[in-house]
Order: sequence, then structure tokens, then C-alpha cells
Amino acid sequence: MNTKILTDSRGEGRTVLLVPGGLTGWRSWIPHQELLAKKYQAIRTQLFVVESGLRNEPLPENYSLQWECDALAEKIDELGLGMFDLVGWSYGAAVSRSYAIHHPERIRSLTLIEPPAIWVLKTRGSLSESLEAERQAISKLAPGPVTDDQLIWFTHFAGFVPHDLDPHITDVGFVVAA
Repeated sequence: MNTKILTDSRGEGRTVLLVPGGLTGWRSWIPHQELLAKKYQAIRTQLFVVESGLRNEPLPENYSLQWECDALAEKIDELGLGMFDLVGWSYGAAVSRSYAIHHPERIRSLTLIEPPAIWVLKTRGSLSESLEAERQAISKLAPGPVTDDQLIWFTHFAGFVPHDLDPHITDVGFVVAA
């Protein structure tokens, strides 16, 4: 497996591995890494899904949360990490949780920040029609190319841009498509 997972390590001491969300990427951990590096070896990772998107590369047909977890495991082995503290945010929390389940002997502590919890709802029975429709809509975003219409839908769905605004307008903070 060619993981293409990038890492950035700062500081020395006990290792803290930071796994980002699928939308924010590893840049979201920079301020945390700077603070942690004063006392620890703080390593930011970049999820494969984020790096692939930044490179405009499609995800492999067999891409899944477990695929991402295996890629992270490969990178951790490549770095030669023994026992470490693992911190995951959003989709990175789901990946981190899966890694911890499969490799508990390597985890000193596990911190999950806003992990996706759709599985909790599934344990309570069938999803409501609206949640099932949202789940199906999100699942259509990968693997494969994402269209401008899908990006526009997602910016509204995720709450990045109010439903009554066009996300192409730059004064909402970003441009969806050039």
C-alpha cells in the first residue's frame, strides 16, 4: 500500500500523534502542535483522503475507513513509534478509534474530538428518512470525482455557507470552484 500519508514532527519527548478531520486536514492542528511541541514530540498527520483531494486524485475503489486506518498503521510503523498518545478529530477520530481498537497495545491514551457518531443512531434502529437521505447523499461524494454541484450541496449541508447564499461568492470566506 502506498499510503501517501504525510507527517510533520515537532518537539521532543513523549509522542502525541494528531489525526485531522476529513475536511480540515493537518493544517488545523498547527496551533495545537506548536503548544504541544514545547513538552512533547507532536506529530501532525495528513489523512490519505485529504491529500488525495488536494492532489485532485481519485480515491481507490476499495477506499473505506478501514483502508484509511491501515494506511495510518503503515505510517506509524514507518515512523517507528512505540507507545504513543493518539488524538483524532472528526473523521480522524473515527480513524483513530479504529486504529486503537486494532492496536490497543500501542495506545497510551486516546482522545476523540467530535467523532462521527452515525453508528450510534444505527444501534437504536433504522435511521429516519431524512438522516438516511443525508447519509446516502454524502456517500455519493466518494470515491471518484466530485462535481461543482456536489461541492455546492455539501457547503450548504455542512453549514459552511447559508442555504440562501451562493458559495461561489468570495466574501463568505472561500470559493468552492474557480
